Amino acid sequence: MLFRSGWGSSNVIPLFKRTEDDLTGCAAWNPKYHASGGEWAVEHVRYQNPLSKLFLQACKQMGLPMNDDFNDWRKSQEGAGRFPVSSRRGVRVHAASALLAPALADNTRKLMVLTGAFVRKIIFDKQAAQGVQFSADGIVHTARLAPGGEVLLTGGAVHSPHLLMLSGIGPKEELERHGIDVLHDLPGVGENLQDQPAAVVSFECPKNKRGISVTSKIR
Repeated sequence: MLFRSGWGSSNVIPLFKRTEDDLTGCAAWNPKYHASGGEWAVEHVRYQNPLSKLFLQACKQMGLPMNDDFNDWRKSQEGAGRFPVSSRRGVRVHAASALLAPALADNTRKLMVLTGAFVRKIIFDKQAAQGVQFSADGIVHTARLAPGGEVLLTGGAVHSPHLLMLSGIGPKEELERHGIDVLHDLPGVGENLQDQPAAVVSFECPKNKRGISVTSKIR
């Protein structure tokens, strides 16, 4: 089937935990949502500005709840606290460094990475994905799946629905308006997209007793 269930929080949390290497201590007291030993390192930033600590104290005095783990889905996300970051020993960790690089270094795995390629559409046979059409160096290519293969759509919150619509999956009226053959009329695809806004305030304070100027950023 083209559209399957199984992408809820209870389904994906084991996969998150399998790849996580929690270095903040959360895995010890909250093993339901954290784990250690995976490829993806998570830690607190190495330096916490004194003003950041004072800011959290001020939030507490104002009556805001303290949140010591924003990844704990059992409780409300409302509150103030520190966010962990994807890094190991202060070096940024991302999908390529944590997961792709080790796979490329393993000669026993048949993995090829093609950069500079733009996926144009997913190729379907009825309701089963059979491959993708992509362009590279101005040439259009078609990659078809071997038996038992699958297409993983990982284009993010914007490009994933965009690619589905280019492939004929989405609101019928919208697809027809752009001259795209409708494979599956699926209202909601490409709609109600929301961003995660972040307001960063930077300010410089007078020098402290040691003559050191303190600069802080609050997100």
